[in-house]
Amino acid sequence: LTSHVTSSAVTIGKALVEVSSWRAGKGRLLESVVVAHVEDMRDGAYVCSYTVDVAGSWLLNAVDEKSGRHVAGSPWPLYVAAGATHPPSSEMKGDEMVLAVAGSHVKFDLLSRDKRGNRQLLGGEKWQASVTGPMPHPQPLPVQLVDNGDGSYGCSYLPHAAGEYILSVTLRGVHIRRSPLRTTVAPTRINASTCIAHGGGLRSARRGRTTQCAARRSNRCHAVARVSLCPTLARSLLARHRF
Repeated sequence: LTSHVTSSAVTIGKALVEVSSWRAGKGRLLESVVVAHVEDMRDGAYVCSYTVDVAGSWLLNAVDEKSGRHVAGSPWPLYVAAGATHPPSSEMKGDEMVLAVAGSHVKFDLLSRDKRGNRQLLGGEKWQASVTGPMPHPQPLPVQLVDNGDGSYGCSYLPHAAGEYILSVTLRGVHIRRSPLRTTVAPTRINASTCIAHGGGLRSARRGRTTQCAARRSNRCHAVARVSLCPTLARSLLARHRF
């Protein structure tokens, strides 16, 4: 924030204008002070300008250095808001973004920040999120994006197949930090009720010889388990799990 303040002083002299703020840091309060540039207009007026990089609550102090007295009304409480949202300084958060599981919702959050890293406290930004996959034949997946109204946005999507996906998040055509992001979706745990068994060993076998069959998941997460069993044990296991 860059601001200009014009003040009239009764006594002609050198003025000191500063903006100060207290913030938490490493278990103690730290004071931040920004000294303003003061220009003497030679007519009893002083023009002051200052730049504040950190959003939050500040105090604006205007003091006559000669007498040490505050200008009437000083100090003034001042709230500094974040600047315009800067996508490369904003961030995505969520453990599931990098490694997810097929059939389960992938959830992550967007945090809007300005160019200096200050967190936005209001929503309303038109973020756009897209997911395509799995590779090598990617298809777009719908992404749900919810504005929480506090500068954060909740996102989720549902991958049905295992593989690699590409997650992209942009604002006004500019990518957020870490975007585009390559995401790995792992297959879910094998469930016998969703698998299909096939192979010649299911129909016939010869005494004393090894028989082969295979179990394949019925959805698109093709986790294949191949087994080599004697005929009696193979039929017993397949009947028990009802493939």
